[in-house]
Amino acid sequence: MKNIFFILLFLTVLFTGCVPDPQLIREDFLFTYNIKAENLQGINKIYLQEENDLIWFTTAHQGFLSFNTETKNWEYYDLKRGLLSLNLFSFAVGDNEIWVGTDTGLMRMSVNKNKIENFFGSTNNLLSKKINSIFVEKDIIWIGTNKGVTALVKNPDVLLTVSQVSTAIDKEWIKFKKSDGLVANNISIIKATKTRIYFGTNSGLSILNKNYQQFKSYTKASGDLQNDFITDIIVDEPYVWVATLEGLSRFHIIFENWEQFNISSGLPSNSIIKIINTKNELFVLTQEGLGKFDKSFNIWRTILTKPFILNGDFTSLAVSNGIIYVGTSNGIYYSTSREGIFRKLFIDREEVRSSIFDIQIDKNGVWFSSDKGTFHFVKIKNTN
Repeated sequence: MKNIFFILLFLTVLFTGCVPDPQLIREDFLFTYNIKAENLQGINKIYLQEENDLIWFTTAHQGFLSFNTETKNWEYYDLKRGLLSLNLFSFAVGDNEIWVGTDTGLMRMSVNKNKIENFFGSTNNLLSKKINSIFVEKDIIWIGTNKGVTALVKNPDVLLTVSQVSTAIDKEWIKFKKSDGLVANNISIIKATKTRIYFGTNSGLSILNKNYQQFKSYTKASGDLQNDFITDIIVDEPYVWVATLEGLSRFHIIFENWEQFNISSGLPSNSIIKIINTKNELFVLTQEGLGKFDKSFNIWRTILTKPFILNGDFTSLAVSNGIIYVGTSNGIYYSTSREGIFRKLFIDREEVRSSIFDIQIDKNGVWFSSDKGTFHFVKIKNTN
């Protein structure tokens, strides 16, 4: 068995260029949860709620789960537990509560009481029962649907500010549609700051200025975006990064001007999967590789490409304390070097070898989700 191990180790280095880290081969670093025990098809997203000692996991059309990091208990939520639907379109974590968007309405669950409250379409002032996106602020819950945005306002003082933009007001519920200034009604992404709300659609970007109570919209036709289909929004004031199907755009909030980035600028590909923002760098995962943008010098550099991962597909990304984790269709790659020297996570477990859907980093380690389950291990030490 020992000879077989060293043969496999040699072949891994020879064909992938990746050197397995010996400390990560030890399985006692690993905590796994095999979803076959629950007959689930895959865990696609992870959400941290560390103030409540909870980790949330959404599945592919089979509800969601929670894991208590203190008690080590798992909870599985499906139709029997009161869910409106097993088809989850969006998920957001708030203060002692979670919000879940489905194809049949919106759900709110109190973490302390473990009680689910359902909101159905227009009967609860939602513009549509199809909930594409949710963003939680302290005083407002922003709910994006395929027919516009609904804002659930908790603080009456905030109501007086944002309600001036809307033509439809009903107590704590405010509605925004294309007729109110949105570029389109089909809202896919929502991000918010103290002064602005950003709405990504398949027809462009709309920004609501809370101070001036007005919308401004930007599209490819106006010369501001590279494509109208918005896949991600990262707020890095005074800039806002907008990912599209044909590249990346950067908006300066104060001067209101745009810069465009694509393959010719140094991106590995124009099709963007994930963006991670750090203090000095922006990491952009694309279909063809991982790019890093140096904010000080405005320089792009590709640090990981498809041939290095045996031409698999890139799927997910996380960055913490100088360590980069990249999920692919054939496992996990990581780098503890600022120069981008990557290694493959070499553990002979089904969950680790499979397609990685999401990566999240908590105070104790790193969580990965896959089509075989979820797993967690202690953080890799950055010795560089």
